[in-house]
Amino acid sequence: MKKIFLSLLALVACQLMGALSAQAAVRLPRILSDGVVLQRNDTIRIWGWADAGEKVQVKLNKKGAVTTAGHDGKWMVALPPHKAGGPYTLTVNEQTVKDVYVGDVWLISGQSNIDVHIERVHRIYEKEVYSESNPKIHLIQLDRALIGDGERDDIGPGSYPWQAMNPDPKIINHWSALSYFFMKEMYAKTGVPQGVINASLGGSNIIAWLNRENMERINPRYIQQLDHLMQPGYLERNARINGAIGKVYNQLMNDEDPGLQGKWMNEDIDDTDWEVVNQFARNIGDENGRTWKGTLWFRKTFEVPADKAGQEATLFLGYMVDADDSYINGTHVGSTGYEYPPRIYKVPAGLLKAGKNTVAIRLRTNGNPMKFQHDKPYRVVFGNIYEKPEACTVISLEGDFKMKRGVLMPNQPGVEGISNGCATVLHNGQIAPLKNLNIAGIVWYQGETNVGNPKEYAILLPALMNQWRGIFGQHVPVVICSLANYLQRHEQPVQSNQAEMRNIQRRTALEIGNAGLANLADLGEWNDIHPWRKKEAAHRVFAQMNALYLKTKGAIAEGPACESMQVENGKAIISFKANTGKLVALKPVVKQQAAFVAAETLPVDESGNLLGFTLAGQDGKFYNAQARIVNGQVEVWSTQVPEPVVVRYGWDDNPVLSLYNELRLPAAPFELSVSK
Repeated sequence: MKKIFLSLLALVACQLMGALSAQAAVRLPRILSDGVVLQRNDTIRIWGWADAGEKVQVKLNKKGAVTTAGHDGKWMVALPPHKAGGPYTLTVNEQTVKDVYVGDVWLISGQSNIDVHIERVHRIYEKEVYSESNPKIHLIQLDRALIGDGERDDIGPGSYPWQAMNPDPKIINHWSALSYFFMKEMYAKTGVPQGVINASLGGSNIIAWLNRENMERINPRYIQQLDHLMQPGYLERNARINGAIGKVYNQLMNDEDPGLQGKWMNEDIDDTDWEVVNQFARNIGDENGRTWKGTLWFRKTFEVPADKAGQEATLFLGYMVDADDSYINGTHVGSTGYEYPPRIYKVPAGLLKAGKNTVAIRLRTNGNPMKFQHDKPYRVVFGNIYEKPEACTVISLEGDFKMKRGVLMPNQPGVEGISNGCATVLHNGQIAPLKNLNIAGIVWYQGETNVGNPKEYAILLPALMNQWRGIFGQHVPVVICSLANYLQRHEQPVQSNQAEMRNIQRRTALEIGNAGLANLADLGEWNDIHPWRKKEAAHRVFAQMNALYLKTKGAIAEGPACESMQVENGKAIISFKANTGKLVALKPVVKQQAAFVAAETLPVDESGNLLGFTLAGQDGKFYNAQARIVNGQVEVWSTQVPEPVVVRYGWDDNPVLSLYNELRLPAAPFELSVSK
């Protein structure tokens, strides 16, 4: 009996040990998961966690290593460099990671313009993005959680997994559009597997990407603000307060909106007493000298030809501020929760009828004087206007609308919380967990949020790039994307923060070395901070990495790059770097696209006259100047500035760019002083 008892005890002990062993299985970081791309021709580090003292065996492509977890449970092995290849299987003890490639790994980071998804811009690239696949092109999008209490050792559980390029909208729609087109071009050039780590967050301030050490050195006030927020329980209480306020605020706005109660979206309501307003007028809805906040209702009738009745159509409602619910003949067809995304709503078959139809819009506004943005499409379209515009039937919705005020609301109150403008919070959760990876290069596209303080940005941007090189290696090439052109163009010289930011981005790329500028100052839209032409932007990033990383001999990576300024006979003589192409004069031409208005360029006359240059003398006052290409340099002069001291080019929020090279790559906006 005793032997039986001991045998049972031993069996139970074995089962318990097995269970404990299973619970204590080796754990890998989320970045090292199925589909991961590892950097070619460099040490491959594999790391993770296990019980202290546990033996860990790692094997990849017939090469392996063995180690033991330390007292803290951490372990890491270094595998020898691999040439490009895959797919491989990575085994770590009993774990298996499948579909592993070795190729080029890119950290692509910044705010919303680096993160603009395929879903937003697919209409101008539809045939391409929804028809092509490539198992060797992968992307992972990191968790956007804001971490204020120190560096994490793993990316968050909200990260999208590694995915291969696939035309299925459920996969490709969330991909960063710039990343997609950049990897495609890089793969076409190299045939090497490509992987992008998309570390980004819309509206993020650059200080969110810097680490604590840097921020304490540059401006400790930001760390003090963070530490205040991170006091025990403070954020949690504030989140509960804000949640309660938001719930009550939205409930009251809905419950007390007469438009919802009276069904103002319905086709058959009597709107004869509604006010008639032009959609592009400023201050629509203002009352008693105050900006209207809350809801405004708009209605417009339009005629549908008999031969189009019952057909599916698309409703374009351009760019509205701030959030909308939109209806056709009383049926809800779409909504957008904030101002920036394009309103493009499908109108289902059977909804539109011959003759009179009605569009109704419930607009929730926070007080912006403009409700409808100019130069955006407002129309009903039958057919695909992106592929066959000539075959489409287009019904314009521009002009007058009927308007009635809904519910008047105050500003939504709230208490402070952690945000994408807090120091270190994106470094902690997105960059710190990647410290053991080797990468091919860095692409940075950010700055819109910091445009109010260029002087500070001039310190923060090089600090961030040097910080990342401290993590990923001093040899890592960097491409900085300049701010795209945005807002109104000015006829006379102005002091532009956007221009100052572009100049800082250009100078930083020069100063940190092994870096380049992707100049996007002619790819923007005056009325949209998120321009659509991400394929063209990606090509300019590729052009720089083609030279910096691939070191392609003779590659022209950018437009004419200014180098120095001399003054001769009252003229500023601008010299340019070698290997940035032949100087070519082009003139901007605004062209109406299917979904946006963009500037393109056409040749200027053979004289080489240029636009966009200004000059200042000792008094610092700038005047428009004449300029022309002469013997591979640019001569700039003005009768109002007989002794030039400073020259500026493209110095505006939405600059005129006219100086290009033969590859149609533009010279970046710049400011130069007399060389001494």
